[in-house]
Amino acid sequence: MPSLSCNMSDLLRYIDYDHKATFLKMLNQQRLEGEHCDVVVVVENIEFRAHRCVLAACSNYFKKLFKKQSDEDNSIVELDFIRSDIFEEVLNYMYTARLAVRKKDINMMMSSGQILGINFLDNLCTQKREVTILHSAQMIPKSWDS
Repeated sequence: MPSLSCNMSDLLRYIDYDHKATFLKMLNQQRLEGEHCDVVVVVENIEFRAHRCVLAACSNYFKKLFKKQSDEDNSIVELDFIRSDIFEEVLNYMYTARLAVRKKDINMMMSSGQILGINFLDNLCTQKREVTILHSAQMIPKSWDS
């Protein structure tokens, strides 16, 4: 049987710097098309299809919830502590690493981040200040894709 070990000097290593962005993009595309979604989150009678693994990876709330219950028990999750428009943005953030939030909703977003166990959202106060500083220095791009 051949040995799978190799000399470190013979080992070539590669890094795909686009992998993370491509991975998120493909997961989001699958979510938007309803492919491989294994959970529905219901907020204010609006259904959001998602992937359990993405929710659990991004949110301590979902991680604990899914750990406690079987897969069948988790096919539908109802949230009554968050508005549907806020959850939609949270879900978009989970799949894109981008967040759009109205100034008037910043506190709601931060408290939702705290409850859901999403550090980035919980710490928006700090980031809001950094964005304001960058914006005033005119260093912020006009669009997400810039």
